[in-house]
Amino acid sequence: MKKLLSIALCCIIAVSANAKKKATIEESMQLYQQAVELYNARDYAAAAPIMEESLNIRAEAAGKENAAYIKQLGNLARCRSNMHDLEGAIATETEALRLISIVYGNDNLEYAASLSDLALYNSRLGKYDEAVKLASLAKSVRQNVLSQEIPNYATLLGNLAKYSYNIKDNAAALGYANEAADVRRRFDGENGVPYAKSLADLAEYHHHAGKHADAIASQKAAAEIYRTHTAEYPEAYGNAMSRLAAYHAAAKQYQAAIDAERVALQEREHTGGNASSQYASSLSNLALYNSMSGNYDEAISLGKQSLAVGEKGSRDYAVNLDRIASYNASAGNYSEALRYENEAVELLKSLDGGSPSHGYATSLSNLALYNAAVGNYDEHIRLETEALAIRAQSESRESAAYASSLNALATSNFILGRRDEAIRLGTEALDIRRRIFGENHPEYAIALSNLSIYRFESGERQQASAMASDAMRRIEASAGKSHPYYATALNNLAAYRYYADSISDAITLNREALALRHETLGEQHPDYAVSLCNLANLYSETSDVANLSQCALKATALKTRFLTSTFSDLTTAERNLYWQRNRRWFTADLQQYAHDFPTDSLISNGYNAILLAKGVLLNSEMEISRLLLQSGDPTLADDYRRLQADRMILNRQYEKPVARRELSTDSLSRAIADLERSLISRSKAYGDYTRRLSVTWPQVASALSEGEMAVEFVAYPIDDDASSSRYIAYVLRHGMTRPAMVPICLSSQLDAIPAASLYTTPDAARLIWQPLDSLMAGVETVYFSPDGQLYNIAIESLPAYDGNGMTDDSRRLHRLSSTRLLASRREPRASTRATLYGGMQYSMSPDEMQVDGQRYRTAASMRHRASRSLLDSINRRCASSLYLPASLTEVNEISSTLSASGIATTTLTGTEGTETSFKALSGQAGDIAHIATHGFYWSPDDMRAPSRLKFLQLDNQAPSYTEDKALTRSGLLFAGAENALRGHETPDGADDGVLTAKEISMLDLRSLDLVVLSACQTGLGEITSDGVLGLQRGFKKAGAGALMMSLWKVDDDATRLFMSRFYASLTSGVPRHDAMRDARNHLRRYTAPDGSTPYAAPSYWAAFILLDSLD
Repeated sequence: MKKLLSIALCCIIAVSANAKKKATIEESMQLYQQAVELYNARDYAAAAPIMEESLNIRAEAAGKENAAYIKQLGNLARCRSNMHDLEGAIATETEALRLISIVYGNDNLEYAASLSDLALYNSRLGKYDEAVKLASLAKSVRQNVLSQEIPNYATLLGNLAKYSYNIKDNAAALGYANEAADVRRRFDGENGVPYAKSLADLAEYHHHAGKHADAIASQKAAAEIYRTHTAEYPEAYGNAMSRLAAYHAAAKQYQAAIDAERVALQEREHTGGNASSQYASSLSNLALYNSMSGNYDEAISLGKQSLAVGEKGSRDYAVNLDRIASYNASAGNYSEALRYENEAVELLKSLDGGSPSHGYATSLSNLALYNAAVGNYDEHIRLETEALAIRAQSESRESAAYASSLNALATSNFILGRRDEAIRLGTEALDIRRRIFGENHPEYAIALSNLSIYRFESGERQQASAMASDAMRRIEASAGKSHPYYATALNNLAAYRYYADSISDAITLNREALALRHETLGEQHPDYAVSLCNLANLYSETSDVANLSQCALKATALKTRFLTSTFSDLTTAERNLYWQRNRRWFTADLQQYAHDFPTDSLISNGYNAILLAKGVLLNSEMEISRLLLQSGDPTLADDYRRLQADRMILNRQYEKPVARRELSTDSLSRAIADLERSLISRSKAYGDYTRRLSVTWPQVASALSEGEMAVEFVAYPIDDDASSSRYIAYVLRHGMTRPAMVPICLSSQLDAIPAASLYTTPDAARLIWQPLDSLMAGVETVYFSPDGQLYNIAIESLPAYDGNGMTDDSRRLHRLSSTRLLASRREPRASTRATLYGGMQYSMSPDEMQVDGQRYRTAASMRHRASRSLLDSINRRCASSLYLPASLTEVNEISSTLSASGIATTTLTGTEGTETSFKALSGQAGDIAHIATHGFYWSPDDMRAPSRLKFLQLDNQAPSYTEDKALTRSGLLFAGAENALRGHETPDGADDGVLTAKEISMLDLRSLDLVVLSACQTGLGEITSDGVLGLQRGFKKAGAGALMMSLWKVDDDATRLFMSRFYASLTSGVPRHDAMRDARNHLRRYTAPDGSTPYAAPSYWAAFILLDSLD
């Protein structure tokens, strides 16, 4: 009985255990089903722990060595992979593989599938070697048990191709891709979509292997299959054609690429409309291929269309911005390149948040490149250094991108004269590229070529030449002659051959570089223009005039277009930097060609170049100012005035020691640049200010009447340090079919004439005017524009070279900033209103100045502080005391003369003649301004004295502020100036009475038809290729018309007589030039009551010059 009970009890217990096991497995299944639903909803994070719980229950209930557990384990591995927990996925799948081996063995499809999954997870982790090993093992297993698993086998082969490619085993990748395509063809048929996909994959590997023809053939076959399946796969054909276009482009078959992408564009418009991302992508690709073919205008147009369709604010949008920037740079439109790249940088910065991406660093680097292209190397270094830091952190110091930043920084440091730093950076870049790419790679070779330049300039010429030759050979061997780097290497090697006196070799190399750039970049690319310029210089050395002319004319046309298109969006400072980088071609090289080889084409080209170059920075500022102030848009005009005020605030910050500056000059500079850039952009709605910059000699010729002649003097350097110059003159007369070029003299010949003899002997006139004698027969009026030392010589008042009187006794000589003014001259207008300053009370009290400041408070935005040293200098230069009694008589006499002729006159004398009152004339100045006072100008040499002015910004060495410094060294004194000159504090709300040319340049004096500066040295300034930087520059920037100025210290009484006579003649209806000549002759012949002629000496009357008077 006991035994039976025992047996019955055991049976009950066994049945109970089986029931519990069944319930547990059901619970596991329920959990697993729940996990599957979450997995299918892509909520992997929620699915994974439920799968784990299900597995644990199943393992406890039924163990691990069963099919259901293995299947669930594989699914958990996939879930973890999708969660990017790749280490967890690998560990889980490895366990599944172990269990499969136990349950099924190693020669079955389950084992092969697990190996394939393990290979996939390793590849996603970047462990491609392990992936190849596992996938190869899976391939072996599948080959043994193919059965009906052919599609899976093709998939495995495709993965093996991918893994092999990533370990740089291109041959294996191509082999597996070929085999996969063959399997798909046999299994799916030659018109099957899977076969098309395999063909497309095969094309990609051919492309990566550089087998362009095979890539194109495979992709064409894939595209044709997709074309027949558009009903089932509507987007496939368009995508396939887009890839085909890319392969054609890689093969440099740009028209074929454009044609294929056009088909893709049409398909994408048909399937998704013209607002889809795919449509935008095709537009962007079309832009790229047009750029590659050298059709940059079409590239820009298509890029803009793509931008309009794309999703604004996305990364794809930033990519498009970056591309459009590069197209503009390739077309030489650097201002547009800067604008688009700036936008790309700001967008990527906002998208990245606080973690700068690789794309942001790339965009920064491109922005740096475009800044370097316009000559802003300091900004290039700042931006590239930021990109370098990001790349060091986000990638590594051993990355290709990091090496590129080092290479770019080396170049800018070299250009700025920091040769040792350039060599250090260039060497580091070279070493990194050697480790990454090896020595037989174009990236290594171009770094080697660049480093050769730095070493060459450091005196290591033989080593540098050998490095350049080696670099060229390596580029040819690794990338072929069509690679852009090869042309660059040729260009560098040509320079070394030239310096080694092998000019014929240099020409051969440069011609090859030109041909390659024509083929790879097109004729509109800036690098093509560089090659043209290089060849022109070499042809000039060999006197090959025909080839010189051809290259010089082409290069000038390109560089002129680049200049005007780039200027259109640049700020003042950026235009300055860009011009400094390009001016030598226009102001030196072309002038030398015209002199050395005086053919009609080279002379015409040289004259056109100087018509553009002389005053180009001034003209661009005047044009943009005119456009903004005359736009009719009050907001635009007000913003422009705010810009001018902000510039003055910045200048005042630079006047102070760094420790005492209330504002960050860097931040303020950027804010000013942003505002100026905004104004320029907004101004385009009212016109293009650059269109008036280019004036050609036929326009000047057509403006000349019978008996008139235009003479454009040019001084160009004849040595490397520009210490010596040659003077030539371009001459046009009415009826001439082309300009003439006349050699004038050397600067050394002018220097040899003692200053005391300039206006007392005909020596200077024989140098300057006599060479023009044969062209001046019958000429009554000469419009001339000086250059170089001639700016500071009154060449119109020299003794005549034939010994008969003065130079302009026999003909009227009009001094112009440039003869380009003749092309736009207008009929003189009658004057109706004048403002006169004279007899000013320089000792005006501070209290009176404060009251005056309150009276004109709306104009009190631009203030200066002078130092005591100015007083000594003015006393030494102009008079024994500050007060000028004759200036009071002078303005009273002039006032009477003007009033008698019906001109409304305001005379400001004594304490009314303040700087603030003059600034208040801005925007309402009338027709004539006459200022009888003290003037001053200090040359850079003068400023080396330790007691000079503190406000001249000498601590600000930025190249863009060169003009600002020069304009601050010139000025006029007004009432109250003595307080500031003696070091007294100027009251708040008042000006100090020292009006600099810089301050004048901020005013709106466009209504002034004539400005007379009856003061000392008002015509002097710093002489540059852009003109004279002094008071005349300040008034011209403010918009004033004709200027009367002095070139040296003038006598107070003589000046009064001169000016009174000038206005008496002017109001009698005599043209301004004739009125001035009459005043000069009156002073020369003036007889005092005692019968003497006290002012007969030229020092009394020859100082005054009249600029830009065309009447």
